[in-house]
Amino acid sequence: SEPAARMIRYRATGGSQLIRRLLQREGSVFPHAFLVALPCAVLGGLLKWAIDAGHLHFHKETVLLESAAWTGFSGLVGFLIVFRTSQSYSRFWSGCTATHQMRAEWFDAACQLCSFCRISKAGTAQAI
Repeated sequence: SEPAARMIRYRATGGSQLIRRLLQREGSVFPHAFLVALPCAVLGGLLKWAIDAGHLHFHKETVLLESAAWTGFSGLVGFLIVFRTSQSYSRFWSGCTATHQMRAEWFDAACQLCSFCRISKAGTAQAI
C-alpha cells in the first residue's frame, strides 16, 4: 500500500548507497549540476590537451603580464560581488518584513478571538 505522503526513503547501508543517494533523480541537485559542469569540464580538458599538444598556441607570458586583463577581471568580480550582496541584503529585509507582517496578522487574529470570547453570551466552556 502506498503511503499518504510521498517521501524519499533513505537506507543507512555502506558507502555505495551514499553515491547512489547523491545521484538519484528525485530530491538531489547533483544530476542537474552535472548537466552544466560536465560539458564545461570536458571542454576545459580538451583545451588543456590542445595547448599541451601544441595544436593551440597560448602565450601565457603575455596574458599574465597585461594589466588590462587583470583590471577587467577585477572589475567584473567586484561588480558581481556587489550585485550578489545587494540581492542578498534585499531578500533578507524582504523576509524580515514578511515575518513581522505575519506576526502582526497572528496577533490581530488572537486579539479578535479574545474579544469575541469575552463578549460572547455563551458559557465559558462553550466559548473556549
